[in-house]
Amino acid sequence: MAAPFAKKLYASKAWKQCRDAYVAYRHGICERCGAPGEEVHHKKYLTPANVNDPEITFGWNNLELLCRSCHIEEHEKATNLHRNFKPANEADIRYMFDESGNPIPRGQVCIVWGSPASGKSTYVRQHMQHMDIVIDLDEILRCFCCLTNKRDDPKRIRDYLPFTTLVRDTMYKLCKDGLPGVRTVWIVAGLPRRSDRQQLSVAFPSADFIHCECTCEEALARAQQDGNRTNKEHMRRIITEYFRNLEA
Repeated sequence: MAAPFAKKLYASKAWKQCRDAYVAYRHGICERCGAPGEEVHHKKYLTPANVNDPEITFGWNNLELLCRSCHIEEHEKATNLHRNFKPANEADIRYMFDESGNPIPRGQVCIVWGSPASGKSTYVRQHMQHMDIVIDLDEILRCFCCLTNKRDDPKRIRDYLPFTTLVRDTMYKLCKDGLPGVRTVWIVAGLPRRSDRQQLSVAFPSADFIHCECTCEEALARAQQDGNRTNKEHMRRIITEYFRNLEA
């Protein structure tokens, strides 16, 4: 079945004339196995970027007459190569397509914000897909200082904060410039102050803001029940401080 972007081409008179002429040129014989040819195959696959290039769509150097079996085998092979594909350089992954030839949306930014224990990380885990990335200051901190429980050591958090913030801001810049091969960037942050949210909206004007809403009491109850948050007094302080600073 033709991909949506190629349906107009395959329905055109120009393509039908080109196809029929090529079949006659190849005497109706599959170029791989010698069986009756049924499908005129594009050796360089059609994409939204090249479908209007006549050298690709109509050039006989890019055409191959195949029987149905060889055509199916060719596309199965291409699908397996796509699944195991390891890009060689940045240009190879700047544009990517699914198995039907449809372009995969790229560069979307989703900013998930809310208080500690509001469910931000859970929301991202439930919605992220392959080739998404997550930028979370807490997780960067975990990588830097290998804390089993990053929330339980306020002093180490303060000591590492300049470095973790630098890494986060560098990732923001890379995402703003466009990371090749990345489908969606998930930014996880508290952002209680309106000015902080506005600053991110300026940096990422097309970003979706997703607020994990909860009350202070709900956040405190969740933190109390979370076995990974063992420093309950520290969590109580930062949650209370968050809601004290929260601006609608």
